[in-house]
Amino acid sequence: MAPRATGTLDREVLADGTLAFRLRFRAYGERQSVFLHERRDCDCRHGCGGGWNERTARVELRKIIARVEAGIWQKPTRREVARSVALAEIPLFDDYIEYWLAARFNGVLGEKPLHTNTRSDYRWRAGHLKRFFGRYRLDEIDSDLCLQFKAHKLREAQDLREALQTSTDLRDVRNRRVVPLGAASLKKLLTMLAAVLADAVEDGHLDANPARSRRLRIHVPKPKRTFLEIDELACLEDIARAQDPPLARFRQAAIAAPANSTRAMVALAASEGKSQATVVRELGLTQGSVSYHLQHLNLGGIKYVGRGAIVSTLGRSGVRVSELCALKIGKLRLHDPERAHFLVTDAKTEAGIREVEMSPELVRSSSFISTGYAATAAQPPPRTTSFKTARAGG
Repeated sequence: MAPRATGTLDREVLADGTLAFRLRFRAYGERQSVFLHERRDCDCRHGCGGGWNERTARVELRKIIARVEAGIWQKPTRREVARSVALAEIPLFDDYIEYWLAARFNGVLGEKPLHTNTRSDYRWRAGHLKRFFGRYRLDEIDSDLCLQFKAHKLREAQDLREALQTSTDLRDVRNRRVVPLGAASLKKLLTMLAAVLADAVEDGHLDANPARSRRLRIHVPKPKRTFLEIDELACLEDIARAQDPPLARFRQAAIAAPANSTRAMVALAASEGKSQATVVRELGLTQGSVSYHLQHLNLGGIKYVGRGAIVSTLGRSGVRVSELCALKIGKLRLHDPERAHFLVTDAKTEAGIREVEMSPELVRSSSFISTGYAATAAQPPPRTTSFKTARAGG
């Protein structure tokens, strides 16, 4: 029986400071040597191609010994060794998707950098993909493996639905209620997988994108949308306005109170719709003092302000809640009811700024938080200094 083939790896430091790896072994009764170089794009007579390190060189030595034992080893040509280097450099999916995420976040890949919410969504998708594909090399991912991922996620969601039928309080490691993966979420995962592998094709790691297949399609049912009829919206606006406090009475009380007195400042703050905690902080008063003055004004406590204006703006303009909350007073124009509008500066459009026209009805609803406030807006109270300065002076 012929002895088992063995080999050794020697390291040499070249004149340019890079390493050369000499693979020594016996083949066909003779001593053989294969040289692999660390420097990139090596054009040596051995045809190693360059880009080797000690780990990849040892892997190559084991492959050579296996081929020697099988009797199929031949002295490699330049082209064969270059191909071996390329295979050694193909990254794992786990490593490549981290590079891909960083490039997408910064705008290196794609048209522009991603927003914070989009980054969180991409991280969530990548977590699902990494748990399944993480330890696979990119060239090991084929259409069958992608289909296995789809089947795995469908089976996982179905098992979770069955478990939820017997226990309604299943939670994850963060103590959050678990929810089965829906069709829309699974489609997002497959879309990201296709995008990642498409860039792997562009980088030369794959010949074709295995995630672009008809078998990986997911049907997402159309969501059932509900909306308010105009009479229902009008009814909702009336209810919202009825819940707004009569701020005009606070403003009248501020005018009637002695100038720069604590009671006048409390009434003025209430007329501006500020919360009681805000009044305490800005005036430097105690909670009891603010409550005392509000009780003696006989106008009740400070309530949430602006329900009517918010409902009208959301219902009649179609803006998102986040866009309305981020609206600045400088972006709002109401002086001309026929051309009234406001600007959404962080809109999801190419321009980044969206102009929203306001109808005359919306202008009337949103000009002031309450009609009572509008009635007395032309009568400013005798206040010319800040809350803290006024109180310090008397």
